[in-house]
Amino acid sequence: MKVCDVLGRQLRVAAYNTLTLWLQTSKCGSCVELISEQLVPVVMQDIWFEKEAVTLNVSVTCSVCSVTSAIKLILTS
Repeated sequence: MKVCDVLGRQLRVAAYNTLTLWLQTSKCGSCVELISEQLVPVVMQDIWFEKEAVTLNVSVTCSVCSVTSAIKLILTS
């Protein structure tokens, strides 16, 4: 693996760790919905599939109104 590939991977991992920490810390106050239309396609392009298809199940509960939403995504390469 080339040095620039390793450094690029390390930079992406650091960026995703920063994004994760920001979302965990600010929770509902992150206003991520304001940038989600730009953010999601970028993140999706950065995913490398080792399998032909991956199923992602996500369940989110709102702490204010106790409503639970479930999302099932099937990602294919």
